[in-house]
Amino acid sequence: TLLALFAASRNGTITPKLWTSWLLSDDGWWLWTVDLKREVLRLLVLQGHHLTGGTAARLQHAILKGPPRDMYRDDLEPERWRATADHSIWLRLAKLQSSGLVLSKNASTRFTELTQAYPQWSLSANERDEFSHWMSGSGDADYENNIVVTVAPTRRRELAQWLKLAPENTHGRSRDTWSDVCRQHLLNSLYALDDLAKEELWPINRWSEALRAWIDTRLVVRSWQYGAAIILNLPDHVLLELAHSLASWLQEVSKANIAGEDNLFALCQRLMDLQLDPDTGMTQNGAPIDQPVTEAINHPIGMVAQSLTNRWFKLVLHDNTGLSPTYKRFFSTLTDTSVARYRHGRVILGSNLIALFRVDRPWTERHLLPLLDWDQDPVEAKAIWEGFLWSPRLYQPLLTAFKTYFLQTARHYQELGEHKQQFVGLFTYAAIGPT
Repeated sequence: TLLALFAASRNGTITPKLWTSWLLSDDGWWLWTVDLKREVLRLLVLQGHHLTGGTAARLQHAILKGPPRDMYRDDLEPERWRATADHSIWLRLAKLQSSGLVLSKNASTRFTELTQAYPQWSLSANERDEFSHWMSGSGDADYENNIVVTVAPTRRRELAQWLKLAPENTHGRSRDTWSDVCRQHLLNSLYALDDLAKEELWPINRWSEALRAWIDTRLVVRSWQYGAAIILNLPDHVLLELAHSLASWLQEVSKANIAGEDNLFALCQRLMDLQLDPDTGMTQNGAPIDQPVTEAINHPIGMVAQSLTNRWFKLVLHDNTGLSPTYKRFFSTLTDTSVARYRHGRVILGSNLIALFRVDRPWTERHLLPLLDWDQDPVEAKAIWEGFLWSPRLYQPLLTAFKTYFLQTARHYQELGEHKQQFVGLFTYAAIGPT
């Protein structure tokens, strides 16, 4: 692959139509993978001006879609993901433009928007932006532009003082070892944050980094054991800013064998009570993605719902035994359609529809099945159906119970987005199965 792209960057050896088809294959993997970044960007710079017609349009359309989300870590925060995706799009458009290609109207508009939104971005004169790693020595012209790493102290008292003074934003050319300290000195980092909290100081980015570090399976139980009560004492305005990181951490905690489950329920309730924006802000080509499952698993309420179902599945579940009061209260709250942000939780409940139906059929028929009715609320129906179709299975009693809504869904096939094929498969199996 590397040699093929290198050959394509040489004048006249490989047609633009062919090398463009390489870049767009496998959902554009070659276009975006870090492993081929240098070769791809050189190709765009050296051969981009030869692109014409449909070939140029297809490549620019693929760039505007942005990199696939699954190329990056699942725990990447939405803000960091958007900035990463935006830069990847901007860089490829900038390289194409630098080749002499006149960008399409849509590409030019998007490029202008990104340039205005991130005025600090510019192409490197020495091509360093085409490499995933760049090393410089003290004699190099760009030596002073390299990343500077600040080593954080590891003892609790010194660490608390350092947290007061060290800048929180370390995403530029400066870095520090705070995340490493959180992993290697969990208690000192936790208690240093707690010391600051007692002074009514809550460095949000530091808390977020700590929670991300503690998601590590080797640390999650210990961080819960010592950190649950401390985090539970944080004020609402702090939890609001930490909602995404905290919900991600709780989701990992919920999978582990932990003590103090009441604290987990309390934190879930506090997150549910926060006035969180129901909009995830996730977009594609500048428009909302309208993918309920993807949005649910990336929204704090969706993560809370997943945490609760993780704990529920740790119980010994039997058919028709009913939901316990705790889970009935949480799940019933999430089915309140007057609260828009809870829709992300309803998507997760929809993905567990069969289990809920088997354990507590009366509750499910009252609270969840009516949400599958497209005539009642098409937005809700789309969300719950896509949740169910995320990993669909046939269960004859449930199929009988929601048969009317199931048949109704066939008329809304186009609205099922990325889960259309799952519906077709399920519908086919249902048609040839027992009635």
